[in-house]
This record gives sequence, structure tokens and C-alpha cells, in this order.
Amino acid sequence: MSAAHNALLAALLEAGWQVVGGQQGLYKRLAVVAVNGAKTHTMTIPLDPSYGDYQDLMDGIMTYLNRLYADGERAGKVLAGIDLGALDR
Repeated sequence: MSAAHNALLAALLEAGWQVVGGQQGLYKRLAVVAVNGAKTHTMTIPLDPSYGDYQDLMDGIMTYLNRLYADGERAGKVLAGIDLGALDR
């Protein structure tokens, strides 16, 4: 996993997302889990850049995060931890 993905995962975990599944070396599933256990937002982060749709999936994640955190203080906190340049290979 590249440093950019470590930064992405670290930023999301710091912002309260939790790992709720995945397959080692392929992807991790993250979610925002409410106090009652409901998963309010979920996403799948690909971990293997050798797959053909990898960049499309990463672009989709960034679009999703930008929409989700379009306004408010949390946007800066979450998105500041992500090296966007490294994701735009």
C-alpha cells in the first residue's frame, strides 16, 4: 500500500470512520458507525494499484469525500490528511 493510501486511511480513521471489512491486500471497507451501530456512510478503498479500475475507484472516493465534507470544519480535518497529489498519479 502506498503512502497516499496510508494517509487516506489514517485521515478517515482519525475522523471517526471504522474498518468494517475487507480482504487483505485488495480492499478495506470503512464506515461511519452511529452510536446505535447503524452504518451511516460506507466506502470501499482499493489497495492494489495493479487492478485496471483502481484509479477510477480512487477518483470516485475523492468525489464522494468532497461531497460528503463539502461544508463544515470536518472537511478540512479529513481532507487535509490526504495527499491528493499522490492519488492523482
